[in-house]
Amino acid sequence: ELGEDHYDANFFKGKIASSKFYIMNVVPEVFGFERAMKVADTSAIDIAEDCLL
Repeated sequence: ELGEDHYDANFFKGKIASSKFYIMNVVPEVFGFERAMKVADTSAIDIAEDCLL
Protein backbone atom coordinates (compact mmCIF):
# COMPACT_ATOMS: atom_id res chain seq x y z
CA GLU A 1 0.00 0.00 0.00
CA LEU A 2 1.31 3.42 -0.94
CA GLY A 3 1.52 6.17 1.60
CA GLU A 4 -0.39 9.43 1.16
CA ASP A 5 2.91 11.19 0.47
CA HIS A 6 3.76 8.96 -2.53
CA TYR A 7 3.85 10.98 -5.75
CA ASP A 8 1.45 8.55 -7.50
CA ALA A 9 -1.03 8.18 -4.62
CA ASN A 10 -3.77 10.27 -6.28
CA PHE A 11 -3.27 8.51 -9.60
CA PHE A 12 -3.84 5.12 -7.99
CA LYS A 13 -6.83 6.40 -6.01
CA GLY A 14 -8.35 7.39 -9.35
CA LYS A 15 -7.61 3.95 -10.77
CA ILE A 16 -9.37 2.31 -7.82
CA ALA A 17 -12.37 4.64 -8.10
CA SER A 18 -12.75 4.03 -11.85
CA SER A 19 -12.43 0.27 -11.31
CA LYS A 20 -15.22 0.36 -8.72
CA PHE A 21 -17.42 2.32 -11.13
CA TYR A 22 -16.74 -0.18 -13.93
CA ILE A 23 -17.51 -3.16 -11.70
CA MET A 24 -20.71 -1.62 -10.34
CA ASN A 25 -22.07 -0.13 -13.58
CA VAL A 26 -20.65 -1.89 -16.63
CA VAL A 27 -20.04 -5.49 -15.59
CA PRO A 28 -23.68 -6.13 -14.54
CA GLU A 29 -24.82 -5.29 -18.09
CA VAL A 30 -23.04 -8.42 -19.30
CA PHE A 31 -25.71 -10.56 -17.66
CA GLY A 32 -28.44 -8.71 -19.56
CA PHE A 33 -26.61 -9.25 -22.83
CA GLU A 34 -26.22 -12.92 -21.98
CA ARG A 35 -29.96 -13.30 -21.38
CA ALA A 36 -30.77 -11.53 -24.64
CA MET A 37 -28.46 -13.83 -26.59
CA LYS A 38 -29.90 -16.95 -24.98
CA VAL A 39 -33.44 -15.94 -25.95
CA ALA A 40 -32.27 -15.62 -29.56
CA ASP A 41 -34.98 -13.14 -30.51
CA THR A 42 -34.83 -12.81 -34.28
CA SER A 43 -37.57 -10.17 -34.65
CA ALA A 44 -35.09 -7.51 -35.81
CA ILE A 45 -33.65 -9.67 -38.57
CA ASP A 46 -37.06 -11.06 -39.57
CA ILE A 47 -38.15 -7.63 -40.87
CA ALA A 48 -38.42 -7.64 -44.63
CA GLU A 49 -35.77 -5.53 -46.31
CA ASP A 50 -38.47 -3.50 -48.11
CA CYS A 51 -39.74 -2.30 -44.74
CA LEU A 52 -36.41 -0.65 -44.01
CA LEU A 53 -36.29 1.56 -47.10
